[in-house]
Amino acid sequence: TWQPKTRLKLPDPAFWFQWRISDLPVANGQAQRPWLWGPTAIYSGMETFAEAQGGKQAVVYFDKGRMDIPDPAPPQPTKYLVRAGALAEELVTGKIVTGATQREVRSPANVPMLGDPANTDAPTYATFNKIGADTEAGKAQDRTGQQVDATLARDSTIGTNPDLGKLTKIGAFVPETGHNMPDVFLNYLKGQSWDWIYIAGYPISEPYWSHVAIDGQPHDVLVQVYERRTLTYDSTAPEGYKVQFGNVGRHYYDWRYGGK
Repeated sequence: TWQPKTRLKLPDPAFWFQWRISDLPVANGQAQRPWLWGPTAIYSGMETFAEAQGGKQAVVYFDKGRMDIPDPAPPQPTKYLVRAGALAEELVTGKIVTGATQREVRSPANVPMLGDPANTDAPTYATFNKIGADTEAGKAQDRTGQQVDATLARDSTIGTNPDLGKLTKIGAFVPETGHNMPDVFLNYLKGQSWDWIYIAGYPISEPYWSHVAIDGQPHDVLVQVYERRTLTYDSTAPEGYKVQFGNVGRHYYDWRYGGK
C-alpha cells in the first residue's frame, strides 16, 4: 500500500487534506511546480476570531498563506470548512481581522513583497496602501486588451515601460473589486484544478512591473495584490515557474507577531 513520504503535524485533519491535494506531490518530488502553500507549517495553533467557537479559531501558517477553521462543526458538510485567510489585504490596509466586524489597526506592512529580503527597490505592502489598493479611490477602469506597461517603485512612483508592456496585456476586468487582471495571471489561475477565488481572492490593486533583485540578479517582475495572496510573473523564469504566489504567509506572520 502506497504511503505518503511527507506528513505534516497539523491540529486538524482538514488542514492536512487541504495541503496534500496540491503540495504533497511537490514535497514527494512527484510534481515539478511552485508550492501552493509551502513545504511545511510555520505555525499552527489558535487565533482570536470573535465568531469562532470560544472566540478562537484554529489556524496554520505556511510561506504562501494561512488556513483557518472558524467553525470545526458546521451544521452541514462543506468543502469550505477550511478557509484561506485574507492576509494580503490585511498587510496592505494594516487592519488585522479579529472578527466579522472587529479590526485591530496597525500601520501597513513595510515589507518587500518580492525578490531578495534586502531589496531596496521592491514595492512593499505599504507602497500599495499609498496608491489606494483596496479602496474606492484605487479602483480602475476596464482596460481589457490593453498592454500592462505600468511600473511601480517603492516610494509609490508610478511610471510606464512600453517594452515590458509587450510581454502581457489585460485579460479581464473584475467588477467585484474594480481591477484588471493580466492575461498571464488569468490564464494561470484558470488552468488550475483548485478554486482560484478561494485561494487568492479577487485583485485589490492594478498590476505593476517592479525592478527587483532575485538571488542578487536584477529582474523585471510583474506583481499584483489579491485579497488573500500576491501573484508575480517573471518572464525569464523557467517554464512552469513564471507565475508564482508571493510569501504572504511568512510576511504576515512576521509582521503580526514580530518574527516570533
